[in-house]
Amino acid sequence: LSTVAVVHTRGPAPTMLIRTPYSKGPCELAAWAVATRGFNVVIQDCRGRYGSTGTQTFGAFEDHDGVATLDWLAAQGFEWFDPTRVVMFGISYLGIVQWALLAGLDRRRRGACPGDGAARIGDGAAPSNGVVPGDSPAFAEGDCASLGEAALATSPPPPRLVGIAPLFSASRVHDVFFRHGAFLYDFSVRYTHLMTKVNSFWSQALAAFTLLRLELGMRRHARETLGGKALHEKLGIPVLFKFNPRPYSRFWQNRDYSDAHTCAPPAFIATGWHDIMLGASLRDYEALAKMHGPGHSRLLVGPWHHLESVLSFSTFKVLLKSSVEFLEECTGLVDAAETLRRRRAPVRLWVMGERAHRGEWREFSSWPPQEVVEELLVLQPGRLSAPGGAFGADGEASPDGHP
Repeated sequence: LSTVAVVHTRGPAPTMLIRTPYSKGPCELAAWAVATRGFNVVIQDCRGRYGSTGTQTFGAFEDHDGVATLDWLAAQGFEWFDPTRVVMFGISYLGIVQWALLAGLDRRRRGACPGDGAARIGDGAAPSNGVVPGDSPAFAEGDCASLGEAALATSPPPPRLVGIAPLFSASRVHDVFFRHGAFLYDFSVRYTHLMTKVNSFWSQALAAFTLLRLELGMRRHARETLGGKALHEKLGIPVLFKFNPRPYSRFWQNRDYSDAHTCAPPAFIATGWHDIMLGASLRDYEALAKMHGPGHSRLLVGPWHHLESVLSFSTFKVLLKSSVEFLEECTGLVDAAETLRRRRAPVRLWVMGERAHRGEWREFSSWPPQEVVEELLVLQPGRLSAPGGAFGADGEASPDGHP
C-alpha cells in the first residue's frame, strides 16, 4: 500500500494516520498544515487506489488493511513514531476506514479475524447479494491467513488509537446506501462512477468534466432504459451494489464496523444538516454517548451538505481546525490549562434562521438536546404562532371554520 509521511520532528510525537481512496496528493496539502501543530502525518492510498496495488474492495475488509498499516508502522522503528499516541482524521470514506481500523483492533484483541464478516453474523448468515470481486468467505479467510497466527503471537502490542475524527461518515456502509429502507440508487451510480473512473492524476484533474458527462448521461438514458443493469451499460460503469436491504447479509456485514463503538477512544464527529450521512453520523454519536457517557465524544452539525465539506474552503477550514484542536487534547499536545480553556459542551449545532446560513451556533449537553422545549406552533395568516385567539388550546380550528 502506497504510503508517505510528513514528519514534524525527529523525536517521538503524535502521529495522525489518514487512509484515503481519493489519492494522497490532495491530503498532503492539509498534512503540512497539521504538521505545524506538532503531528507527524502518515497518508496512505487504500488498496487498489492510485499508488496502491491490489483490488479495491469498496469498503470491505478495511479493518484488515488498517491493522496491518499500524503493525507496519510499529515494526519500522521510526524514531518519530510514538505508538501510544496515534490519531486518525478524514471525511466520508476516510472516516469509514477509521471505524474499520478500530473494529479490526478490537476483533484481534477478542480473537476474531479482522475482515472476517462471518465472525460477527454467525453460520446462518445470508449469502452476499453483491458482485464486488473477491467479496466472499474465501477472500476473508485469505486475508486472515495473511496476518499469520504466529506473527500475532510474537509481535509487540499494537499501537494505540487515542482519538479519531470521522467527519461526514458512517460506521456501517449499509447506512450510506439506504435511508429509511429505500435504496439511494442515484448515489450508488455516482459513487460507482467515482470509484471506477477516477483513479489516476489525470482522471482526477478531469473529474468535474467526467462527472458532468455522467449527469447528462443519467438524465438522457434514464428515460430510455428499463432497469438498472441497462442504465449501467449505457453509462459504461459496472454494477457494484445490487438492491440488498438486509444489513445482516454477508455483503453488508463485511462492511459493518459499528462494533468499534464499544472500544472507541474519544471521537470528534461532524456532519451537516443536508449531508447524505447525517442520520448515520448521529447514530454513531448516540451509540458512543450511550456506551461511554455524554462527555466522551463531541458532535458538530453545521449547515452543510456532503460535498461542501471538501469543496468549500471555509467549511473545510472549520472542520480541520475543530478536528485538530480536539486531537491535540487527546494526544496531550496542549496542557491542562489550555484544554480547560477550550472546553465546550459536547454538542454544537447550527440552528438555522430564515435561510440555512443565517443562523447561530448553539451548544448542548447531549444529542438529542435535553435543553430543547417543544412548543406547538400553528399557521396563521403570514406567520407561525402559539395557539390562541381563533384557535383552541389544542390547536384545533375554532367553530367559525378558520383553520
